[in-house]
Amino acid sequence: MSNAPAPRSSLLPRLLTAAVGMPILVAICLWGARPFTVFTMLLALIGRSELQRAYGQCGIHPNRFRGEPCGDGQCIAYPGDSHG
Repeated sequence: MSNAPAPRSSLLPRLLTAAVGMPILVAICLWGARPFTVFTMLLALIGRSELQRAYGQCGIHPNRFRGEPCGDGQCIAYPGDSHG
């Protein structure tokens, strides 16, 4: 037998987040387009911040303005790029 701690499940926090977040999202959707747009932009900024923090933990330091792991954009392909 191993004395290692059991892996912690992330199901309960996810269910609680959904139980609280879904009614808030529905209320914001019913409130109007402008509050929905502001809320969506805030969520996008939070997600971008978390992604940049994860990059930093891996030793990758993204360009803070563009949010790319490479400052010149060479490691991300955009639609219409002619890079092989």
